[in-house]
Amino acid sequence: MSTRSQIELRIREVAADIEGGWSRNEIIKRFTEKWGVSPHTIERYLYFADDIITNRLKKREDMLDIMRAEHLAVGMEKLRSTTELEARLCAIAESETDVEKTISTKEGMVTVKQKPDFNHILRAIDRVLKMRGCYVSERTGGGKDKNGNLNPGMPTIIVENEEAREIVESITRLP
Repeated sequence: MSTRSQIELRIREVAADIEGGWSRNEIIKRFTEKWGVSPHTIERYLYFADDIITNRLKKREDMLDIMRAEHLAVGMEKLRSTTELEARLCAIAESETDVEKTISTKEGMVTVKQKPDFNHILRAIDRVLKMRGCYVSERTGGGKDKNGNLNPGMPTIIVENEEAREIVESITRLP
């Protein structure tokens, strides 16, 4: 008669073989010869080994569920922060919100709020369109003004779709 600890070791060994891909018949044949026990005894070990494996899988599934939940939470936070950033940039592009500017005074550095100027608006649009993957900005030294003259302070923007072109053109027409 085997001791309780020997039986537990045998059951764990049977469980390892099940997880290793051995068939029930192979396990019964192998361990009846190795331990000198009946096939019925090995069948009982198989039953307990199945229970051990089921519990391991349940723990793994629980751990995977926790990891999935954490991953989704991080993804949602990133999505939320990206959406909030895009909303803020759109508000700047549409001059619906003030921007902060730090200036140097006699008393030191002071942050003041102001309406977005043309450069703020253009940078906001540039950032939103990049986030959406709408275009690639090419800084070639300047674009052309309404008369076709080269304007060295204006970036050239190459857009990939009609919606992005309309947005850029509407902003460049602002006063």
